[in-house]
Amino acid sequence: MARERAQSFKQALEVLNTTVQPRLVQVGAALAEAKEKVADVTASQAARVDQEVRKNPWAFIGAATIVSLLIGFLLGRRSKR
Repeated sequence: MARERAQSFKQALEVLNTTVQPRLVQVGAALAEAKEKVADVTASQAARVDQEVRKNPWAFIGAATIVSLLIGFLLGRRSKR
């Protein structure tokens, strides 16, 4: 009885392995492609931002200052409560 159950369990695992394995390979390939695409887009956007900052650094310094002051103001208000 236990051997029959073990044998049927083993057969079920083999069927599952043969049906799931190809799908896992497809998913892995899709994830690798998505990772590469995200890396390419991120690198191109970083290069674009770098060019803009080099052309007009004071605008970015001003924007960073305003954002920092706003965050400091909001956090300062929250800690006084």
